[in-house]
Amino acid sequence: MKRRSQQGASLLIALIMLILITLLAVSSIQESTLQTRITGNLLEEKNLLAAAEAGLRDAERRLSKNGAPDGCPNPLTQKPCIQGFVPSTADGYKTDFVAKSLAYGDTSNPTTLDRNVHWYLRDIPQGANSSCSDPEKNARGEGCVSYYEVNAQAYKSDASSADAKPCSVDVVCLRAVISRQF
Repeated sequence: MKRRSQQGASLLIALIMLILITLLAVSSIQESTLQTRITGNLLEEKNLLAAAEAGLRDAERRLSKNGAPDGCPNPLTQKPCIQGFVPSTADGYKTDFVAKSLAYGDTSNPTTLDRNVHWYLRDIPQGANSSCSDPEKNARGEGCVSYYEVNAQAYKSDASSADAKPCSVDVVCLRAVISRQF
């Protein structure tokens, strides 16, 4: 081959190799970014689940506390008199955090979480198989085992919006059933 016909051939091959190496590097960076996002989402999901669990435990603690909390009428006209208690209505057991939930924490000893947590309690009607045989005690809720549905949610939002949200993809909602004898 003549020298003139080879001019630029090595430059062209070097440019093609450089383009291939650049494409490999870009695809590797994209894969690393994707793995980082997946890991971050899994970590956030675990944090939200732990925060919602803390909301469930807060509601259970308030229910199991002896004595009526602040704000209950004296004498008690309804048991339990618990802040965050939502009676069952005609719409059934619709989960409604926006209108009826309480924020996590106690008024006398406020605790903060890095996620927003809300919860509420709902009485589960006993039906025909009630644990109470005495109608007077059953009407007052005394000596009977009562069951309560506890709903809690956790989500992360900016500081300007700490209101409860409906359950969705970005909001972790948990539900538990607990019993209490009065």
